[in-house]
Amino acid sequence: SMMALQDSMTGLYNRQGFFKELEPLLDMDYNFGKYLYVFSIDMNRLKYINDTFGHSDGDFALTTLAHAISQAMGDIAICARFGGDEFVAAIISEVENAYSAEEFSKKLQACIDSTEGISEKPYPVRASVGMNCLTITHSMNLESMIAIADESMYEMKRNDKTRERMTK
Repeated sequence: SMMALQDSMTGLYNRQGFFKELEPLLDMDYNFGKYLYVFSIDMNRLKYINDTFGHSDGDFALTTLAHAISQAMGDIAICARFGGDEFVAAIISEVENAYSAEEFSKKLQACIDSTEGISEKPYPVRASVGMNCLTITHSMNLESMIAIADESMYEMKRNDKTRERMTK
C-alpha cells in the first residue's frame, strides 16, 4: 500500500518509497545521459530542540524542514525522510551544474524562514546539505551516491560548527 512507502509524519517518501520511485526512472533509456542529483539533508540540533522544548516542537521542526525540502526542490524531485533527522532528495536534469549544495541550502533556508509560526519559535530550524551528481548509466549505484552526498553534508556540518565557535 501507499502508506508503507510514505513517512507518516512528514508525508514525504520513506527510504523504501524513495528507491521504489527513483530506481525505475534510472532504468529508462529516456533518462540515460541525463544527470542525477542526490541531496543529503540533515536537520541541525534536533536532539537539542527535543530535549529543551519537547517532542512536539521537535516534530514541528522536522515537518517544517520536510515541507521546505519539497518546496525548494519542486514537483519533479523525489523527496524522502530516511529516518530521524535525515532526509534525501533526488532530481533528474538534462543540465550539468544545474544545482549546487550551497544554492539549494540558501533556497531551503528561505523556505524554512517563510514557514508560518517559525519566527515565534525560540530555536532556529536549520539543516546541513550535501550533494552528489552523476551522469545516469546502467551501472549506477544509488546507495554509494547517497553515501557520497552524506559525506559532503557532514563536511558542511563540521564547517558550520567551526564557524559558530569562531563567531561566538
